Amino acid sequence: MTTSRVAGKLLALGIAGCSAYSVRLGAAPASVDAAQDAGLARLCVVRKTAIGAALTTPVRDNGLTVGATAGPSWFCWHAGPGLHTLTTEVSDAPALELDVLAGEERLIEHRVNIGQDQLIDRGDAEPSAPAVAAAELGATRYATLDGMNETATAPVLVVPGLKR
Repeated sequence: MTTSRVAGKLLALGIAGCSAYSVRLGAAPASVDAAQDAGLARLCVVRKTAIGAALTTPVRDNGLTVGATAGPSWFCWHAGPGLHTLTTEVSDAPALELDVLAGEERLIEHRVNIGQDQLIDRGDAEPSAPAVAAAELGATRYATLDGMNETATAPVLVVPGLKR
């Protein structure tokens, strides 16, 4: 990796104020733990490290912003069966392609590195993706993207899957 690439990455990690997104950390809304409809899967993204902690990183599913992380944090959404492409807006993580089945609990880890970032499918989570994320990061590290899921009773966002 060249010195200029490392310097650029460090600069990007340090200028989080340039992100147009704002995240609040707190307890997960009750809707996250609610049983999903039988025809849906629940996907959760966890970001476990403090590298680039000031950097708010929005995540998209099939082009729709579903949430964001800011330092060690996590969030969830529901997804319809089918193909899903996860991308990040600020991070240089390559897109992650998923074939989602109804009833799945998928845990995706977002690794922010000084080098190329990654979105990693950790697979089906037992007993549930929110339970695993809360155990790893703490129940109060749930990231709510301003303007989304504003109340504890708000429905979790649902992203339809694309045809296989």
